[in-house]
Amino acid sequence: MITQTNTTKKSTFNMDLCKALLSANITLNKLSNQVFQNFLELYTGKEIPYETTLRKGYIDDCFIETMEKIREYISDHKIWISIDETTDAEGRFIANVIIGTLETEKFGKIFLLNTEELEKANYSTVSKLFDKSLSILWPDGIKHDNVLLFLSDVAPYMVKSGQTLNALYSKMIHVTCTAHNLSHYNNIMCSYSELYKLYF
Repeated sequence: MITQTNTTKKSTFNMDLCKALLSANITLNKLSNQVFQNFLELYTGKEIPYETTLRKGYIDDCFIETMEKIREYISDHKIWISIDETTDAEGRFIANVIIGTLETEKFGKIFLLNTEELEKANYSTVSKLFDKSLSILWPDGIKHDNVLLFLSDVAPYMVKSGQTLNALYSKMIHVTCTAHNLSHYNNIMCSYSELYKLYF
């Protein structure tokens, strides 16, 4: 049986359940599935919260905890950043911002930093998203000299964004790549590491 819990009282079980579902890419609305509910209750001995309980009371905490882990790992590493924009089923412009560390001894780690709906896709909105995303990573002040690479597709507004951003990120190189999907990132990390060695 699903119970509505008081979101002002944080439950360790609810937090762990929320983390587990999110990390496994299981949508929270699966909690309304009666068979799934019964399974969880049988083997955990816990009352299963409503989806809305987790959304209102725990997702923000998961986000904050995840961002702290990303910030802790990034620390003073040099990074690359990529922005890719697509249109969803409702015609909205959705942009994903991915960052990764540039490391000399091993492949760096890759993180999804931000996902945001854009009013429209142009160099202005992309440039603002670039800055906004890095201010999420570094809330006490963007470390401009730590951003060495910007990877994007060859869309004219992306090229213009790279040119505009170079004024603020003077050590950054803008690389346009037609094969910029996530599945290709590991293949180009070797090149990034070599570029990093040239810088430092």
